[in-house]
Amino acid sequence: MTYDEAAVLDALRRLPRGTRVAQQSLLDQTRLPADRLKQALSGLEASGHVWLMGDKVRLPSDGTTFDT
Repeated sequence: MTYDEAAVLDALRRLPRGTRVAQQSLLDQTRLPADRLKQALSGLEASGHVWLMGDKVRLPSDGTTFDT
């Protein structure tokens, strides 16, 4: 897991399970450049930590974001 992925995951863990958050909100929280955020989200989606839903991101409903 990269530093960027960990930063995004940490920001998402502060939200209730199943919450959909806009990518812009994650940009504001993590202060990452947009291209690095997209790369981190792609990696997290590939590993099953998040679901990408257009311009929104969602944690799995079971909340298993710690399995790294």
